[in-house]
Amino acid sequence: MGGTAEGLRVFPSDGSRISLPFNEQYSVKLNDASDQEIKDVFALRIDLDDFAVAGDSPLIAQDLDQGLLYAENLKRGDELWIVGYPAESNFVDYERETIRSTRAVIRALYDGESISDHCHTLCIETSIELNSLDGLSGSPVFYMKRVLEEGEFVEYPLLVGMLLRGTASSGIAHFVTARVLTEVVRIAERPVS
Repeated sequence: MGGTAEGLRVFPSDGSRISLPFNEQYSVKLNDASDQEIKDVFALRIDLDDFAVAGDSPLIAQDLDQGLLYAENLKRGDELWIVGYPAESNFVDYERETIRSTRAVIRALYDGESISDHCHTLCIETSIELNSLDGLSGSPVFYMKRVLEEGEFVEYPLLVGMLLRGTASSGIAHFVTARVLTEVVRIAERPVS
C-alpha cells in the first residue's frame, strides 16, 4: 500500500519508547504473479548490534526448529490464538502526541485449507466484540502445545502462520502457513553469491 520499511515503527514491548532498527527487508517473489496472498508477506531483519546499543526492552526469539507447527499439520477444530492490535482499539491523542494501542488475544478454530495457495482458514470464536478485522493483518497465529513436564501440564505457543485477511461479520479469516514464513527466513539467511 505504498509503505516503506523506513517508515515502519515496531516496538519490542508495550512500554518501549524506541522502535526496532531494521537493516534488511525481504519479500516473497514467486513465479506465479497471480498469487496475491503471498505478496502481503514482507519480512524485516532487526539490526541486533544497533538494538544492543539503543534498545530499551529485551528481545525474545522464536526457535524455528522447536517453535513452529505448520498449518498443514492442524486438524479441523484445533484451537488457535491470534495476537494483534485491531484498528478499532487504537487511539491517537494528537495533543499529547501519543498513540494508544490495545493488544487483543483472539480465540479461533482451525477450519481447513483456503482456496488460495499456501493459505488456511479459521473461524473466530471469541468474546471480544470486533466490528472489523482491520489492523490484524500480519498478526501471528499460534497453537498452544500442551506438554507434561515434571508432573504438570505446561503450554507452549507454536507459530502456525500469519493472518492475512478476513471479515468480522463472517467470523472467517485466512492466514498463510508458517511454512512460507520459514522459507522467507531461510532465503534471507542464504549468503549472497
